[in-house]
Amino acid sequence: MSTFLRKLIFVLIGLLAGLAAWPVTEIILYFQTLFSSYLIFSVIQGVCVGGVMGGFFGSIESITLSKRGSIIPSVFMGAVIGIFGGLIGFLLGQGVLTLVMEYSLSNQIFINYGIPISRITGWTCLGLFIGSVEGIRSMSWIKIKVGITGGLIGGLLGGLSLEFLRLLIPEIMYARLVGLLIMGSLIGLFYSLIEHRYSIGVLKLLNGKLKNKEFLIVNKLIKIGSSDHSDIQLKDYTGIADFHAEIHIRENKILIANSDSKNPVIVNEYRIKEHLLKYEDIVHIGTAKLLFLYK
Repeated sequence: MSTFLRKLIFVLIGLLAGLAAWPVTEIILYFQTLFSSYLIFSVIQGVCVGGVMGGFFGSIESITLSKRGSIIPSVFMGAVIGIFGGLIGFLLGQGVLTLVMEYSLSNQIFINYGIPISRITGWTCLGLFIGSVEGIRSMSWIKIKVGITGGLIGGLLGGLSLEFLRLLIPEIMYARLVGLLIMGSLIGLFYSLIEHRYSIGVLKLLNGKLKNKEFLIVNKLIKIGSSDHSDIQLKDYTGIADFHAEIHIRENKILIANSDSKNPVIVNEYRIKEHLLKYEDIVHIGTAKLLFLYK
């Protein structure tokens, strides 16, 4: 999978997340009169939409890195983070709404601007949490920064579209659909763009079942092996230990090290313990053959 295809999958999963969140939103809106207050209604909507979208975004790394065994726990963790993001986001939005209500000059200003601004605040905060799902799951500060930035931008622009498309599209139900699709796709797009910006290299598989798959080097420590807990998982190849090799980023230089004494790591036909990767180095790990490239 190329880095371009990875970006495309991020956008597509974002679209699916928005599509799945749409009927949830419509059901909650249908029963809006049953809620005792606008605060409860708003928070329930944020929590439900956050859970759905967070679950979709939680699956991205498992799908793009072919880590089939981790899909279900990743979806669950993504949903939990999304629920928390929806709760925090729409409580924050309610705080903004109270502030706007206090200083509004008229009811019309409050309705036209106060309510949309408060909800945009909620969507933006929700986007931040959804974008941070993978960073929190992997306990990677770099990926958390990527997710915060990408999620904020996508959530803000998506929130703007959600709240103001209704002014352009007469059928408000479809306006919400378009807005959720825009928000989901933008969170995915900006996450992938910023992730690429933070990466300092790529490992590309040259053979086997995963031929042409590319792995961005973002984290300061990347584990390579056949284990489900490896960052680069090479289950479909032979001669690979659970944790076979590690990649370390040190002062913007990329070092590969053998982490299993019984199984070699070979770079450019030489068996190594540690090696500073250079452009177009060929790395053999078991039967897997990888090419190192700058991004």
